[in-house]
Amino acid sequence: NLVANWAASPERTTTTTADAWQLQRIRDLVADMRQRGAAWHQGMVAALQDALHLGVAPAGSGSGNTKSGAKVKLSLVDDVTIEREITTSRLALAVMDRAGSEFNDLRARVALLERREELEANDLLRAHVLARIVVDAWAEAGLPDATLRDVQPVFNDELSTLAQEACHEANRMLVDNRVLAEID
Repeated sequence: NLVANWAASPERTTTTTADAWQLQRIRDLVADMRQRGAAWHQGMVAALQDALHLGVAPAGSGSGNTKSGAKVKLSLVDDVTIEREITTSRLALAVMDRAGSEFNDLRARVALLERREELEANDLLRAHVLARIVVDAWAEAGLPDATLRDVQPVFNDELSTLAQEACHEANRMLVDNRVLAEID
């Protein structure tokens, strides 16, 4: 497991700058990943499959009205929700920094195939949607939010690399099948 290997690496557990509290958090992360890592992985896989077959439910809009004009009760958002959104946004930005052009090309090709101007805001081919699936699965697996923030640099690097490779391969397959070989 990537996260467990990162947390258990010698530079994380034997560094002289790491205090006892940091070392304990790393040990806790390793234990949590051993216990709940499979549930996190299964949650991501299930959410990705659902997104492919059923679509992704849009995130709350935050406005006081629905499309029909009915009033919706507004409430304060708790700190955990805000922190998860920040983590999700950072992960999505990392994906777009590395895989942005591949993502954009793939979105253009898929939009052409689906005969749409633009993909919906909650489409799986949006980096924020992909990042939300990763972060939501983490929380649903019962893994601590604090450790997610600790390993975010690893997540950013790994997910952005995977997204870039996946989009590249999907684009290659579509171009090989003569779908929008050149994009403006």
